[in-house]
Amino acid sequence: MNFGIHVPSSNVNATNYMHHFVPFPTPDLRYLQPNSTFYYPLKILQSPIQINVTVYVGGNSSILEVSVNNEQFTQVQTPSTGNTTIFQPTPTIQFNIKQSMVPSIVTLRLKNIQTGYSIRSFDVALAKSIPYT
Repeated sequence: MNFGIHVPSSNVNATNYMHHFVPFPTPDLRYLQPNSTFYYPLKILQSPIQINVTVYVGGNSSILEVSVNNEQFTQVQTPSTGNTTIFQPTPTIQFNIKQSMVPSIVTLRLKNIQTGYSIRSFDVALAKSIPYT
């Protein structure tokens, strides 16, 4: 299977969401309208696993919603950087993934609830804890 973002991956460009236009007009996701939603395919090679997702944002403090397969919705408060070109990490979000078949694809979803920030990239890491069953 050659499709999907590998887990773990660091510094995944947020403009490479599913169905994006090439070339993307800005180096990061900017000028986002409320409820703008972006989907990213993650390649899962083992199951069950726990993953940690950290998103890098810039601008005003606001709310970002992250989910996997449109389940396990988690909202985090984004940090305030004072500028939409200076980026800092959000709090890390942990997800439990249990697939009946591997390899497989799950969908990571980023949704901005409020405007005022940009999204540059994200990291997807395996959790250090023991996978859930």
